[in-house]
Amino acid sequence: VLNNNKVQGTIPPCFGRFSKLGILGLTSNSIDLPFPDEAVEGWTNLKILLLAQNLLQGSFPQSLTKLPALEELQIDSNSLTGTFPAFNRDDTPKLERLNLANNGLKGTISSDIFDIETLVQLNITTNFFNGSLPANIGQDFGDVNPLQVLDVGMNDLTGEIPESIYNASNMVNLVLSSNNFTGQIRSDIFTNLFQLKILALDNNGFSGPVPETLSPLSQLTTLALQKNDFVGVISDSICNATVKGNTPIQLMSLTIDCEEVTCECCTNCGTTTKPRLRGS
Repeated sequence: VLNNNKVQGTIPPCFGRFSKLGILGLTSNSIDLPFPDEAVEGWTNLKILLLAQNLLQGSFPQSLTKLPALEELQIDSNSLTGTFPAFNRDDTPKLERLNLANNGLKGTISSDIFDIETLVQLNITTNFFNGSLPANIGQDFGDVNPLQVLDVGMNDLTGEIPESIYNASNMVNLVLSSNNFTGQIRSDIFTNLFQLKILALDNNGFSGPVPETLSPLSQLTTLALQKNDFVGVISDSICNATVKGNTPIQLMSLTIDCEEVTCECCTNCGTTTKPRLRGS
């Protein structure tokens, strides 16, 4: 592990000799592309690859999508371009955590990533992805879908929340902020996704009423709904879970446009003036 050092340049081909290498940590250095095929092809046992905050510029190195033992790839905060990497269950069947945040990637989100039965976390915030969310997010693998964290904030995504997301009962953080999503939120979102701690839907085009009922098992701590087109009233079920409620403090942050939605318990009132989205 060589995180936070002054490592510069490209990865040498001789790194391919390290076939037993399990973890390669190069976060916060000055690593650049390309990655020699001879090096990557030798990483047959590599489980964790940490490349965040480097000088990676240009197209995403597709050779990284062919690592058979890979469980975690952190390659956020670089200057990578191109389309969504071709991760799939055949080439990376053990992938659990993928972080592509803060790059310059564009195009649609590949549905293949959500066919990987081990995927727990996906963070693609602050890129230029467009189109709708794949319909297979949260799909049934014959057991509970393992997906816990999905952060797609700060992109140019459109459409409605796929029905399959409402079945992702292990979901803990769902962040859809600052896109162009539309449609209504299903009334059973809080009862189906009862393990949610963070639900961030702010700065989109969602409409209709705010779902009323929290699950008795709810673990929700942050609910961000501002800068949408919601209407109606925040229910007692939700208010009773806030700092101002009668139950133990749980929902610490509840934000909505109070001019459009009646809310006696919100911790913060957002503004109904929406900022201009990137690419709009």
